[in-house]
Amino acid sequence: MEIKKILIANRGEIALRIIRACKEMGIKTVALCPQKGQEEHFLETKLADEFYYLEEEGILGYLDQRKLIEIAKEADVDAIHPGYGFLAENGDFADFCEKNDISSALVTTIDKEARVNFNGLELNFYPVALYAYVIGMNSLEQKRNKSGH
Repeated sequence: MEIKKILIANRGEIALRIIRACKEMGIKTVALCPQKGQEEHFLETKLADEFYYLEEEGILGYLDQRKLIEIAKEADVDAIHPGYGFLAENGDFADFCEKNDISSALVTTIDKEARVNFNGLELNFYPVALYAYVIGMNSLEQKRNKSGH
């Protein structure tokens, strides 16, 4: 599955790093903001291609799985990237994404290991290697598509 648009279910520096990597790979990004009027405090809302409001105070909205799925469907994303912390450490979130016809969360950290569902493969990695793997697989797929292989 080619990822063309991704919802970033995180904030701050983590969201900014994901946005930067996605821009390098030509993937459109969707950021989140807790509430209307707070956009100026969240740089990711300016750098992402679009953003949506969680309508929750503080971090609560980033943990609301139903709201994230609702936004993902409204934004018509291919996948959700939980970043680090928040839902990245919740294995049920990836399953919830799949049940709602959204590509499973790219990263699910479980006991210091990570499960990746990428192009139909289920693989386990340690978190440091995981980010490089996801970025590398997308880059490899883009190179294959350009070369016609």
